[in-house]
Amino acid sequence: MVTADPTVSRRRAWLRRAAAVATVCAAALLSTATAALGHAAFVTSQPAPGSQLTATPGVVVVRFSEPLIADLSSLEVEAPTGQRFEATVADDREMHTDLPTNAQGEYVVRWKTVSPIDGHTLRGDFRFSVGAAVSAGADEPSVAPTGTDLAVAAGRAVEYAALLGVLGALLLRLLARREPQLRWLRPRLHVLTVLAAVAGVIVVGGEVLLATSSLAPRAVASFLTAPSGTPRLVRLGGEAAAAAATLLPAVRWAKERPDADRIADTRARVVGVGTVVALIGLAAAGHAAATQPTWWGVTVDAGHLVTAGLWAGAILVMAVQRPPGGWRGEQARELLMRFSPVAVPAFVGTVAFGVVRGAQELASLRDLIATSYGQVLGLKIIAVVLMVPLSLRAWRRRAVTARAEAFLALVAVVAAAVLAAYPVPPRRGAEQAHISDEPTATGAFPQDGDLTLGAGAGDTLVGLTLRPGEPGSNDTYVYLLPVEGEEASSGRQVGLQVEGRPPITMEGCGTACRLATTTVQGGETIDVTVSGDGGGTATFQLPAQLPAPEAAQLLSDLTARMNALRSYRYDETLGPADPPITSHWDLVAPDRLHGVVRTHDGVYETIRIGNRRWGKPTPQGPWRGGDAGGTSVTVPTHIWDYPDRIAPHIVGTDTVDAIATRVVSFFVDLDGSPIWYRLWVDDDAHVRKAEMRARGHFMDHHYYDFNAPITIDPPTVRDAGVGDEG
Repeated sequence: MVTADPTVSRRRAWLRRAAAVATVCAAALLSTATAALGHAAFVTSQPAPGSQLTATPGVVVVRFSEPLIADLSSLEVEAPTGQRFEATVADDREMHTDLPTNAQGEYVVRWKTVSPIDGHTLRGDFRFSVGAAVSAGADEPSVAPTGTDLAVAAGRAVEYAALLGVLGALLLRLLARREPQLRWLRPRLHVLTVLAAVAGVIVVGGEVLLATSSLAPRAVASFLTAPSGTPRLVRLGGEAAAAAATLLPAVRWAKERPDADRIADTRARVVGVGTVVALIGLAAAGHAAATQPTWWGVTVDAGHLVTAGLWAGAILVMAVQRPPGGWRGEQARELLMRFSPVAVPAFVGTVAFGVVRGAQELASLRDLIATSYGQVLGLKIIAVVLMVPLSLRAWRRRAVTARAEAFLALVAVVAAAVLAAYPVPPRRGAEQAHISDEPTATGAFPQDGDLTLGAGAGDTLVGLTLRPGEPGSNDTYVYLLPVEGEEASSGRQVGLQVEGRPPITMEGCGTACRLATTTVQGGETIDVTVSGDGGGTATFQLPAQLPAPEAAQLLSDLTARMNALRSYRYDETLGPADPPITSHWDLVAPDRLHGVVRTHDGVYETIRIGNRRWGKPTPQGPWRGGDAGGTSVTVPTHIWDYPDRIAPHIVGTDTVDAIATRVVSFFVDLDGSPIWYRLWVDDDAHVRKAEMRARGHFMDHHYYDFNAPITIDPPTVRDAGVGDEG
């Protein structure tokens, strides 16, 4: 009869319990994860990066690949005047900010997102312009790791190395207790566990700073109570438990007790379980949580870390040990003989899990060379490959180069930490590019041949389209777009009433689309009523003649005429703000303008000459500016100057300043952003009045003093030492 070794039985029981605890922790972490791309990265925006517009869009919208932590994400637009407009989160994947200005020049959009999936913070910025060129290199949003990201990566490298070292130390401790015992092997567990715990706190603190710019209790609570905070709390808890098990006085002083071995074994079990839990938390708080299915990505990453600890972690610990007789002595050879049967399968497991993780993050092998992420991963692979011959020499007892192997292991650890700092690995970037290529929903956008008119109902954009726009029965479409976006249109009731007839409740034809059938002959008034916050009634006057005359030639004539102006003036009213923003502008070709803007906050005056800009924030205040760092404005420029004008028709006649005009309506689809225009055009093809109706941007222009003798010079009164004389 064979009697089982009680020591072996205890170790097997401990391994079973550790595996059970790790499995429970992994299940808890995975249950909180969401299967998604993992970073709330930039997908698309309106206006698009690098756009050159003729008028501000009213609302700047940025859409992201993933849900956002609304309290921690932000969007800011800086206007050419220096004014800053901050965001409202419209839904879980979009941020927008109202832009109640039409200042000409370059706008800078800065955004920050914090993902509820992995807690990673991304920052980016891009530019667009109004009536001006865009700075070179401003057509792509930036999502590269920042200096702070790399500083956090340095702390993460220390955390990785310490946790792997703890696993390696525990393994070596078990090997050293075999008979004959290797009493010279004394890994300093307490140093490694404390280092891991401190580094973990620093890393999570750095992530909080990236997300909130503060370490105030409220900021920390906001970050850690988000879904992505759970794996971080589990990770810190595991590290704290491991550190406590090595530092508590009852454990440290137990050497004098008769049951010291039992207490030491208990301590080792707590340290081991805490470390494995911390490694699972690391996996669940990183890129692996973004893999679909999530459980597979986290399992592979956790397996990679654990096997790396049993192999590379042990090498790191051995590098600081001093065996009797050196590493060529019998004691060292005995340790290597015991270590090799564990190290070989651990190495194979590390490589296998690493290959799977690489496949999860790279779109193709080409990414190893073509992307900086792949190049860092390649450095990690090279370090691991270089360790192989050194390990083989050691296992064959020809030579031991523990410190060289440890150095290469540290290189691999640092590379892994830098990879974790990358906001978007290549595969994710390719998936997000695919998302950005998807067509934007256009709802009830008009087509050539339709009759279309735009107006506002409260602060909701309403576009009315009659198809075919002829006497008799017409499909009547209404496109409604509140400031909050298309999703806010869902569920809103839309009523339509043709003059003198009972109202009609329109049926849904999409999130922002409503449809009804009406019979018209021409000249009717149509009221469209939109329910809900920001709703109201929009009134449309149909042209007396249906079908309305085409206006493509008239648009061509007025464009040539207006773009040939040497100077002109216009007054602007910008809503739907209450009270609206009003302004007066003088413009002189090719690049001079002078504006006075009146808002509810006061009066702002500005002068632009070429790429120089001066501003006066109060009527009695001094001029400031004169810098040459901006972009040059272009004069003349007009709010309707877009090439693809859809459904242009003459929809009526009117008088402006006692001058007879024809009224032209048309539609522009600006990268999925709908804009309706009406222009009042005199017999000389001068535009006397213009209306622009876009999301959150209801703008009216009144034009006059065409080619008048207008002079715009640099200011001569400014603060001492500020600006220049031009």
